[in-house]
Amino acid sequence: LATVLLQAGFRSGGLRFGKVAFALLFVGVALMLHGAMLARDGVVQAVLPGYSVVLCALVIAVFAGGKECERQRWAVYFSIGLLVGGVFNVVSAWGQWLGLDLGTLFIRPDELSVSGVYGNIGQRNIFVSYLFVTYFAVLFLVSDKAYGVRVGCLYAVLVGLSVALTGSRAAFLYALVALLLPLFATPARRKVWWWPGLCLTMALLFMQGVIHLYGDALTGIARFAGGDSVRLDEYRKAFAIFSESWLVGVGMQNYALSSFELSVRNGLPSATGEAWSHPHNLFLILLAGCGLLG
Repeated sequence: LATVLLQAGFRSGGLRFGKVAFALLFVGVALMLHGAMLARDGVVQAVLPGYSVVLCALVIAVFAGGKECERQRWAVYFSIGLLVGGVFNVVSAWGQWLGLDLGTLFIRPDELSVSGVYGNIGQRNIFVSYLFVTYFAVLFLVSDKAYGVRVGCLYAVLVGLSVALTGSRAAFLYALVALLLPLFATPARRKVWWWPGLCLTMALLFMQGVIHLYGDALTGIARFAGGDSVRLDEYRKAFAIFSESWLVGVGMQNYALSSFELSVRNGLPSATGEAWSHPHNLFLILLAGCGLLG
């Protein structure tokens, strides 16, 4: 990805680092150094969060340095790539649930760790976020086109069906945002935002209903009904880890070790009976891993 971005940027007249891109580049390098210095196991994994931020800075710099027609073409490429990645993630997870061996690209039925190239359904919220960012970007690109409503509705249905298969509860929050966005659009573009948002929500609810009624998989609807008391316990634990190292944190890859150590000291395996590798909360894991400085 970095190689493609650099080639595209130089061919279009170079990279343009504005304030946002430069700030992200600085933060990304700082996170990589922070992870490398505090890592107790797996330095490569520890620097990956910072590396991801550096890639974001490169993306912004490339788009800022490109011409208008090139920026639109790159946005389409990114949209297709993210949608394909999301589909791979969904297929991987359902293959594991159904006991299928889909080859080395995916996680095998007997594996409990995320060792496949595209991981497993445990990364559902990340891919759901990618797909919705792509959805909003596509609507923005076609919002002033005559075919905007048709293209937007078609893409919205694809996104709604895909995110329904992940079992993510965050998908419902994104769908709510998609329904509320037309209130902030100009009257001329309100229809382009409203109909795709409605189609996305209906596709999401339809597929979730089908899975919930006829399938035996964990769905977002079922997870909403089940509550979140377990995660609330883990939130408290994450805040306790942050409190013990509030300035610089324990390191982005050290949350699981810190969680286990805290459990041993308290005489309990964890709030759930097992040591979690993350608290299921992005803000808390950043606080615990990077501290206030991070």
